[in-house]
Amino acid sequence: VARLYVALNRWGQGIGTRLYVAELDRLRRGHFREATLWVLERNVRARAWYERLGWRSTGERQTVYEPAGNADLQYLIRLGESLEHTDVGVDRPAPQGPSTAP
Repeated sequence: VARLYVALNRWGQGIGTRLYVAELDRLRRGHFREATLWVLERNVRARAWYERLGWRSTGERQTVYEPAGNADLQYLIRLGESLEHTDVGVDRPAPQGPSTAP
């Protein structure tokens, strides 16, 4: 995937989250141990979202469009350490009380 954007009028509907979960599931099934992505440095909202999901900046930066000063930052996640689906906002039933498992 080169770029992933969700139209502003569709924010908050879980579209990006569903795409994200599907892609990480695909990578795990392919036995990938880590993944990287690039996010616009100025996109503070997206960077915060990825960081909440366990992604960490690698410190790498690349210029995307010099005249406008746009740059991407690279993020990395180790797939075995990433959050479970229930932590990314996918609709799932809430746990019911304390576990009764032995």
